[in-house]
Amino acid sequence: MIDTALATIKDELGAFIWGLPEFNLPDSADIVELSSIVKPNGQSAMKAETLIITLANIEEERANKLQRSVAVAPDGKVSQMNPEIRLNVYLIIIANFENYLTGLKYLSAVVRFFQSKCVFTRQNTPSIDPSIDKLLMDLYTLTFEQQNHLWASLGVKYQPSVVYKLRLIPVQDAIKLSDAPPRKN
Repeated sequence: MIDTALATIKDELGAFIWGLPEFNLPDSADIVELSSIVKPNGQSAMKAETLIITLANIEEERANKLQRSVAVAPDGKVSQMNPEIRLNVYLIIIANFENYLTGLKYLSAVVRFFQSKCVFTRQNTPSIDPSIDKLLMDLYTLTFEQQNHLWASLGVKYQPSVVYKLRLIPVQDAIKLSDAPPRKN
């Protein structure tokens, strides 16, 4: 679920930026990458002259958590499953450009995009995974101390970036805990 949600966000952001006249990008331009920041060997994995979206953290959304999930089949059979969990995913979007002002221009476009489209649904994003009702993007502000710790833990030098909280990615396994025959009246 995380992979499909992030791929959708990447594609939507890329299409928005590609369509902006101020960038005048060629048809083959792939300006947005979904990538880690550092390779397992410690070297940078960031492609030059791109916006990089990378996962920073995952947390469970507990506010709407159900205690039990029950499904009733058309034949009346009742199945119990563990309730779905909903995840909040923190994303860092990094402007990795040689020219600092160009990077800031692209970062501004990112903020404009998520300001104009902060809710992704099947109606406004046909490519969204059918199991996802909606995704919400919230700008997430780090303190200077948090930002320092984040970049230090990533093992790279600070780059112009913005952090977003992507909310409500559903995760539901179809494993049934129990089945009961239809109730007889």
